[in-house]
Amino acid sequence: MASQKTFRLEDLSKIKKEDLVGRISLLIDEDEYFHDRVVKFLKDEFLGDNYSDFSVFKFDSIDSFDDLGVVSNCSLIRENRLCILDNVFSSNKDENKRILEYVKELSSKDDSLIFLFIEKDRKYSKSISSKFKEGLNIFSFERLKGSSVQSFVKYQFKKAGKDISNSEITYLIDILGYNHRDSKVSLQNILNYVDIISSYSNDKSIKKSDIDANVEKSLDTHAFTLLDSIYNDRKNAYSILEDLLYRGESEYRLLALMLSNLELTLKVIQLKKKGHNHIEISKILGVHEFRVKKALSLALNLTDVQIINSIIYGYEVDENIKYGILTSKLAIELYMSKLFVEFR
Repeated sequence: MASQKTFRLEDLSKIKKEDLVGRISLLIDEDEYFHDRVVKFLKDEFLGDNYSDFSVFKFDSIDSFDDLGVVSNCSLIRENRLCILDNVFSSNKDENKRILEYVKELSSKDDSLIFLFIEKDRKYSKSISSKFKEGLNIFSFERLKGSSVQSFVKYQFKKAGKDISNSEITYLIDILGYNHRDSKVSLQNILNYVDIISSYSNDKSIKKSDIDANVEKSLDTHAFTLLDSIYNDRKNAYSILEDLLYRGESEYRLLALMLSNLELTLKVIQLKKKGHNHIEISKILGVHEFRVKKALSLALNLTDVQIINSIIYGYEVDENIKYGILTSKLAIELYMSKLFVEFR
């Protein structure tokens, strides 16, 4: 039997039925979109076009090995069967070992049965990989980046019968925070928003207003917008603040993000003066280009001194909160009042 094989997303179209027969499959990814893609692929390629509900078995826990035995005993119902084991492992190492042993035994006896392990936890996926040093197909997909994400979004809107410009796609991806470092936003999340926005819009083309009406911006984006409004539109700034607090956002967390964004803006200004562009600045500071662009936009209106003073005010307010001199609500309003004066 051939050794382990690793497949990327672009490899799916190249995999043949003979690559699957008699082998265990392992999907290592947290994104449900990839789960659906791999399961659909296995159904189409291994089971064929006319598979039924009796051909596919899915378990999110193994209460008894009789459960898995049923899968093996169903060979008379249909020739090929797919058994999906979705995050079935637990902290019980002995139980996990028994599951692996039993799956290995069933797989070795029946080429018409294939197993797919879906594992989010890397330590469990390593256990599977170690157990099946031979005959394991590993599906491991990297997070989409750059033009790949753009193409994905455009294609999904096209499937929904909608047109969308590249600038609107960039805006949607940015406010969802998909490209942010440590982002938990998945392709499945994006796909859900594509469905919502497409259903909402009565026009052929998706506009920015359609996105704004259906997508909640990240708090980091709101913090930048708030700083921009403090400089440009005092009334709107208070409206943004009240809206965020009404929805239960923490005043202290918002203050921390405002300070973080001001500190980032100061660093961006300094690097810009040295001749670096936004892509280079992003790499030097280790932050996403989206945040760098936001900082550059804010920097157009402010001097180094204004930003430094604003950071100092922020830390003074932070101390007043910590020592109970001011409530967090009063503190953030006082901070904004000081910024109104500083940003004039």
